[in-house]
Amino acid sequence: MSEEVKNNKTMHWILGGVLLLIGAIIIIALVVVYSQGVSTTAGIDNAAPTVTSVFVGAAANGGTDDYAGGITLTGGTGATIHINGVVTDDNGAADIISVETVFYRSSVTNACAADDNDCYKIPSCTLTANDATSKNYDCEVSLEYFADSTVTGGVAPAEAWETYVVVTDAGPLTGDHGAHADIEMNLTLALTIPSTIAYGTHALGFSHTAANNIEIIQTQQGNDEATVSVSSAAAMSCTIGTIPVANQEWSITDVDHGSGTDLTGTPTATLLDVAYQTAGPTTDILYWSLEIPATGVGGSCTGTNTVTAVAK
Repeated sequence: MSEEVKNNKTMHWILGGVLLLIGAIIIIALVVVYSQGVSTTAGIDNAAPTVTSVFVGAAANGGTDDYAGGITLTGGTGATIHINGVVTDDNGAADIISVETVFYRSSVTNACAADDNDCYKIPSCTLTANDATSKNYDCEVSLEYFADSTVTGGVAPAEAWETYVVVTDAGPLTGDHGAHADIEMNLTLALTIPSTIAYGTHALGFSHTAANNIEIIQTQQGNDEATVSVSSAAAMSCTIGTIPVANQEWSITDVDHGSGTDLTGTPTATLLDVAYQTAGPTTDILYWSLEIPATGVGGSCTGTNTVTAVAK
């Protein structure tokens, strides 16, 4: 083989290698030129939240039902209960915006208008962290002392109290839980009974009339229709002498002394009627009168009458 032919073959190999290298560079260059970040998007449907649990308890976030024996109100004060539990949203706890509740007597339904007798609405309950998809809620309900009783002797003995809880997310979508439990509202017998009957200072032989009888007002402080019984164990003791028990009279109408009922040592029902409280405080008047003996007494006189609230 001639030297010239050898040189040509060598040149071909060199040129071929150069071309391959150039091709590789071009391919690499093309890859570099067309490589870039690609943005991604997706949408997630909003899932409705749910009320996972409901409890009616005595303590905030208690997580237990505490009123198997019914709710007992304190006379003149009422009671505070806590409707509480857990609400869940599969989109995450942060999606839960609010919880509200209604505590109501069954016949008025959860669509009731707020009323201290039979419908308590809490529009914004307290929310606290629980886990990634749920929150704890606590709805404090301050019951009035005259909230309708649902036991025998109460306003609505055939009914019970129920709960309705609604959770709302940012959607806003809602979830609810109705009629969690039938809870009885027990009877509370309580009256405000004045502690003093002040007959005043009068002459010997004086007796009250319808014009100046002593009016003693009994005021409802519970949710039970009430009357009172009256008695006295002993005569009024004076600086000089005594005034017999029977010289005091009571009446549920305003009448002259002598037309009322003599006080005795035996508790006696008066038939006074302090009704269930609805629109406002309910009261009734017991009228008292006194006959002062014509002789044998003088100075200041004191005694003790017993006035006792009785369920009517």
